[in-house]
Amino acid sequence: MKSDFWTDRRTAILTSMWNADKTAALIADALHCTRDMVIGKAHRLGLPSRPSPIIGDPEAVERHRRAALESNARRKWKAVNERRDALGLPHLPRQP
Repeated sequence: MKSDFWTDRRTAILTSMWNADKTAALIADALHCTRDMVIGKAHRLGLPSRPSPIIGDPEAVERHRRAALESNARRKWKAVNERRDALGLPHLPRQP
């Protein structure tokens, strides 16, 4: 299925704005389309990818990842012991 949306003119605008480091949302607003359409077309055109604006300090990312893992482990430990309570079994010891 061929789309008539991505004309040569729109593709040129996308490419120039992308190379000028404009955000996908800003490009989408200029082209009256969705951000996903812009990202998909940029990918198909082979335009250079950019670092995620969400990921900042690598140390902060690692701290967040560790905290999430610990939280998941605590939640799982609690769920297992609640199930063991229901079955009349002793609790498992908490892991350090």
